[in-house]
Amino acid sequence: MRGLPILLGDGDHPAAREWAERAAAARGCPLRVVPKNAMLSEPAQLVVVASEGHGQVHDAIFHSPSMDTAMHATCPVVVITKPELPDSDIIVAGVDGSPLSLAALDFALDEARLTGMRVLAVHAWLQPIATGHDTLVPLPTDLDALQAENEAILSEALAGVRTQHPDLDVQAQTVQGTAATVLIEASKSAALLVIGSHGRGPVAGLLVGSVSQAVLHHAHCPVAVTHAPQAPQ
Repeated sequence: MRGLPILLGDGDHPAAREWAERAAAARGCPLRVVPKNAMLSEPAQLVVVASEGHGQVHDAIFHSPSMDTAMHATCPVVVITKPELPDSDIIVAGVDGSPLSLAALDFALDEARLTGMRVLAVHAWLQPIATGHDTLVPLPTDLDALQAENEAILSEALAGVRTQHPDLDVQAQTVQGTAATVLIEASKSAALLVIGSHGRGPVAGLLVGSVSQAVLHHAHCPVAVTHAPQAPQ
C-alpha cells in the first residue's frame, strides 16, 4: 500500500488538490490525477474526491461505470466537503468499539503521525427508548451509569494506544447523542473526521451507511471513510 499513489479526481476544486498534495508529500508517494469514472478502480493507497453539495460525490461514486470494481476497493476515501480547508490541528475519529471504528482510529493515528496533529476519539451514545403507538419514550435509566459504561467502551478501544504511540496527543470524548449529530458537531473544530464504513469496501459504506451519508452531507471538514480489513479467503 505504501508504494501506491494517491488518486485525485480530474477537475476537483483547489482544496481537494491541496489536501491530496499534502497527503502525498507526507507519505512520500506519487499523486495521480485521473478521470472520476476511473479513480476508484485503479490501485491506490488513498483516494481523494471533492464534494460540491451532492453533485461530485454522486458523480464519482453513484454514476461511475467502474462501480463493481469500486465496491471492492481496499483503500480509504477522503471526501473534501468544503471549498476551503479548515485551520485546525485536530483529527476526530468516530469510535464505538467495532472493528470498523478501530480501523478508523488506526487511520487517524497514522495521519496524526504523518502530520503532527492531535487525535480526538469521539464515542456517541443514546438513552434507551421504548416505542409505542407513534411515540418514542425514554426508558428510566441511570444516566450517570450509562455514561460510565460508554466511557468504558471508549477506554477499552483506546487501550494500549498511548503506550504504542507515546509521541501522539490522543484524547477521548464520550457524548450523549446520535452518532451522526455528535460527529458533525465535532467536525466544526476538526481538520479531518474519520469514520468507518459498512460493506466490502469504503464505497459500500458511502452507499448504505446512514451515519456515513449524514456526515458526508453535513460535516464541516474533510471526511475520511475507512473500512475494516477483509478476512483472508
